[in-house]
Amino acid sequence: MKFKHMFSPIQIGPMTVKNRFVVPPMGNNFAKTDGTWSDESVAYYAERAKGQFGLITIEATVVHKGAKGGPRKPCLYDDNSIESLKKITDACHAEGAKISIQLQNAGPEGNAKNAGAPIQAATSIAAADGRDIPEAVPTEQVYELIKGYGDAAVRAMKGGADAVEIHMAHGYLVNSFMSPRTNKRVDEFGGNFENRMRFSRLIVEEVKKRTEGKIAVLARINSTEDMFGGLDNHDMCAVAAYLEECGIDGLHVSRAVHLKDEYMWAPTGIHGGFSAEYVANIKKCVSIPVITVGRYTEPQFAEVMVRTGTADLVAFGRQSLADPAMPKKAFEDRLEDMTPCIACLQGCVANMYAGKPICCLTNPVLGRESEGMKEAETIGYPVIIKAALGGGGKGMRVADTLADFEESFRTAQKETQMAFGDSTMYVEHFVRHPRHIEFQIMADKFGNVIHLGERDCSIQRNHQKMIEESPCEVISDDLRARMGEAAVKAAKAAGYENAGTIEFLLDKDGRFYFMEMNTRIQVEHPVTEWVTGVDLVKEQIRIASGLPLSCKQEDIHLTGHAIECRINAENPSKGFRPSPGTITDMYFPGGKGIRIDSAVYSGYTIPPYYDSMIAKVIVWAKNRTEAIRKMQSALGEVIIEGIDTNVDYQYEILEHPDFQSGNTDVEFIERMESEAQQEKRVG
Repeated sequence: MKFKHMFSPIQIGPMTVKNRFVVPPMGNNFAKTDGTWSDESVAYYAERAKGQFGLITIEATVVHKGAKGGPRKPCLYDDNSIESLKKITDACHAEGAKISIQLQNAGPEGNAKNAGAPIQAATSIAAADGRDIPEAVPTEQVYELIKGYGDAAVRAMKGGADAVEIHMAHGYLVNSFMSPRTNKRVDEFGGNFENRMRFSRLIVEEVKKRTEGKIAVLARINSTEDMFGGLDNHDMCAVAAYLEECGIDGLHVSRAVHLKDEYMWAPTGIHGGFSAEYVANIKKCVSIPVITVGRYTEPQFAEVMVRTGTADLVAFGRQSLADPAMPKKAFEDRLEDMTPCIACLQGCVANMYAGKPICCLTNPVLGRESEGMKEAETIGYPVIIKAALGGGGKGMRVADTLADFEESFRTAQKETQMAFGDSTMYVEHFVRHPRHIEFQIMADKFGNVIHLGERDCSIQRNHQKMIEESPCEVISDDLRARMGEAAVKAAKAAGYENAGTIEFLLDKDGRFYFMEMNTRIQVEHPVTEWVTGVDLVKEQIRIASGLPLSCKQEDIHLTGHAIECRINAENPSKGFRPSPGTITDMYFPGGKGIRIDSAVYSGYTIPPYYDSMIAKVIVWAKNRTEAIRKMQSALGEVIIEGIDTNVDYQYEILEHPDFQSGNTDVEFIERMESEAQQEKRVG
């Protein structure tokens, strides 16, 4: 589905918004207890801007001292928060997003303990059983509160905001004046519709006057209070029309008061777009832009809403928590990659009420956006993000810049969770065009640790090895000693006992970087056995039996050159697609300096469930040139019929001039494939 209308710009007062995707104001408890925004706040909003939300509304922000509804609410009743707000707006503006900040006094929905002062409302009526009973705001103080909204709006503007949104919904202070259910006043702010709306009108006029038309002024209103004796949808249509006459530039239409929480947080049982009909009625009564909100999780419904004129913009509340890049994915036609909100409310609403930073069951990065970024900045770009568990190249992404980091991290983490059931990630410096070098180590229970030289495992496809050889063509005796010493040191530090490999990335300048440790004997161990003369499996059994190593470091010498080719049941011409099936005929070569490790035979059926490797061909010769020739000869004798294999492709690698000269790295296969495609185009 194309989202033509959702990606069209819209004018809201003096503000031009690039698309119709909105992040609504949601309490997140990322702010500091002093009322300023934290680095976590900056990262949280910046990530949604990078996800291409056009308008981002910052959470309800306290406009009056003594009206703080929670301990980690941001505040704009003095100048202390302007600087931290500027960090948010700068970060979001860099991605083309506009920023609105919601101005709120919680009123009867507040908490005297958190506020440090008695809570207030239009009338002394408790918001719910068991809640603090508010004090009725004295008439003279009403005018002071009005001025506070203007002061806060000026501070928002100084902090770089493009708009302010006056909170007039959900039973909070302004809403308590609007509604006949909660307003029983007998002064100029109570009684008939005009008087009950006076507080709202004066706030709008004050904010408009103080901001001088430089920023947009919106109002958050209910589509209905859903309460007996309260404002229904017909009433709210009148409210909307009245606010437009007051000069409001746009409306953000929500629903209900806190006594009807199911329409505010929308759990799974509440259908998305549950207020669409009410919003449509309000839209008919005004000419200013209308934002709709209410469990929207898919852009398809939003497109229909905007296309039919039901609303002008659509706010994706908890969906923006689950997947801050949803608009970007919609634009790029990648909705299959979208992470949906499941409306569990466990990490967002529950934590919000508990005063804890929110989290999300489907987005483990939420609230931790800055952690990985800080590490990445310390390490220096480019960085690689990879799974702490598992293998085979799953859960790996590269981020070249800060702008790339969030989505790369989130994508890698999601893949890791699905593949390995764990979302723990590593962030490491990414080495361009490295060789993949692993050092074989052996360690016994007596503290003896030795290395048996290196294997060059740089020939890989999709981060999986194809050819391994020992020794590495570019490693000098000095570098081998230093890398081997580092490998032994790492194993000793871990108290390791077994066969294993310490894996490094080696750059073009001879610098090496620790990558990981494999705590097992590996597929490619025969190449080490052939150049060292040490039977690694036998040695591993000795260790398991409680015996000491049979050799010392000074006994280890690399002689000749060994190469291993992994024979896989796959089709290289089709992206290395696995080729399960039955082997109808098979022949492997033999002779001096040739070793075959395999369990397959003619008539063997290869299942589709496991790794595609079916055999290893290993050769040894006096030097690398002879070893390459011997491997070519051996591959030429391999016969495997009935399935596709990579035998011919392995031969092509060995024939390549860069492989023969030793000019290889982990991107060798990619370059080889690119060359082949180029030749096809030229031909």
